[in-house]
Amino acid sequence: MSVSDSINRMSALILAKFPGAGIHRYQEPAAASPGDFTVLFKQETRKAVNRDHTLVDREYVIHGFGRDAEQAVQAMEALSKFLMNEYPAAPPEAGSSQFRIDTMTLTAPEKLDNGVFRCPGTIQIQSRETVAGPMFEKVRHVEVRTNNL
Repeated sequence: MSVSDSINRMSALILAKFPGAGIHRYQEPAAASPGDFTVLFKQETRKAVNRDHTLVDREYVIHGFGRDAEQAVQAMEALSKFLMNEYPAAPPEAGSSQFRIDTMTLTAPEKLDNGVFRCPGTIQIQSRETVAGPMFEKVRHVEVRTNNL
């Protein structure tokens, strides 16, 4: 699953939990409103596991905005419980692949210049990707010859 697919899928999950919420992707808006969320890509690490697979670790940051610190924390706590406890039981949508969130870490809210509070949460997702290898032509016909002595 690409970074773009993951961000779109997380945005859809936020909307499933908070219908009508404003979702901002890839960058934080200049002035967010209470009830909005941002989904930001933080980093990706790739490790060679063996010659057939690569381990991909990705981190995303989700910000929940509220009119006060309590509202921002409560929104992020509800989202965290939804993503970690309720979402894994839901079947994937048609045409999309399932991903599993390994950890979600919430940090203290902070007050922005416009008076809105922002509560950040960091999500870690781990997946494996198959390494492309050379293609070989299949053996189409095998003959066995034996000599009798």
